[in-house]
Amino acid sequence: GVSSVKGKLNYLNIPILFCYRPINLVAFQLGPQFGTLLNQDKNLLDNGKEAFKKGDISLLVGAQLNLLKFKVGARYVIGLNDINDVGTSNKWKNQGFQLYVGVRVI
Repeated sequence: GVSSVKGKLNYLNIPILFCYRPINLVAFQLGPQFGTLLNQDKNLLDNGKEAFKKGDISLLVGAQLNLLKFKVGARYVIGLNDINDVGTSNKWKNQGFQLYVGVRVI
């Protein structure tokens, strides 16, 4: 069967995005994101040992609207590498959504 466990992981992520802007109003984004694990839910420890690898590589796909001085966007993040550090044969990968609002300063 399939099992599911939810936990809280805090990462510092650095995306490298390539943007395609067919018109000034819309931009599409694609690229890798490199992350390092800063903190993990202590309930997810395996006999006192951390259960997750420190590094993560993900793929980002997103879209952005450019509205005068504001930018509004959404991205989907899919993990590419196994973050399981417990030693089981199961593969664990991150995935998530990012929503953002930005203000243009120049």
